[in-house]
Amino acid sequence: MHSLDLCMFCLRRDGGFVSEEHLWAESLGNPEVVLEPGVVCDRCNANTLAQLDEALITYPPIAVTSASLGLRNKKGRLVSREFASGGVFPVETEDGIHVFFREAQTTAHPENGRWEFVLTDHLTGRQLGKVARAVLATGLEAKARKEGKAAVMLPQFDGVREAVLDGYDGYLMEDRHQGSHRRLEVHYRSQAGPPQVFGAWVDIRGVILAATHPSPRGVFPGDLVPGATPENTFVHEFTATPDRKKDRGKPFTWNITMDYREGSDREGQRRHISDVEKSLGKRGRRHLILPDDESA
Repeated sequence: MHSLDLCMFCLRRDGGFVSEEHLWAESLGNPEVVLEPGVVCDRCNANTLAQLDEALITYPPIAVTSASLGLRNKKGRLVSREFASGGVFPVETEDGIHVFFREAQTTAHPENGRWEFVLTDHLTGRQLGKVARAVLATGLEAKARKEGKAAVMLPQFDGVREAVLDGYDGYLMEDRHQGSHRRLEVHYRSQAGPPQVFGAWVDIRGVILAATHPSPRGVFPGDLVPGATPENTFVHEFTATPDRKKDRGKPFTWNITMDYREGSDREGQRRHISDVEKSLGKRGRRHLILPDDESA
């Protein structure tokens, strides 16, 4: 076993150990689920892990769900998100959070109070790889938090550490069989080898992502996720060192459902939303309001 005074990722002791490591970025609504100082070094925390956090935060279905739910960044501000197919723009008023969708294809489901909209954006293999590495890092951190640092300092996890820090060839699985909610969950599993496989999956407000390491053909990340089937699962392949010239990305489409009530244009609210309306214009704009119990 590696020494417990080393960083659980880089296995070095010279990176500083002052800061906490958040299993989920604070901008995903996680102020308190952390690893105490001494588990992850400040250098890994502020560099590679911060970059992977950003890849996860900006993964389109996670980004649009977070913006639609009115989540705030570290500075306490509501965050707008723009994509190839439009954007999501939350605005806070005295009667709740108003959300504007620009150019998004929306469909009303009045029978259950839900709205469905279609999101399209481009993703590169490099972006997909960072998201998968973020999932693995979150899973390994969850194991350290639940079982203690010693549980992840075994040599059998060295390959996972290397994959998180340097990248690897593999697959990112996305399961789309559930609707949106407000929970953050992470699960992990080790499978005896050879090869020994470490897998993790996260459920970020209804967006479910899974990754394994190693990730050879035939090892389906969806096996980690209860209820996942080939019919509702998408598997994205990526490489550690994609050809930058060829890795220009390809379009992806997501159908996302959220709970809303349609917003009115009452005169009393005009001063709060006029700036957003001016910037978005009237074409393709949909004005919705988060339910009262979701706007706190």
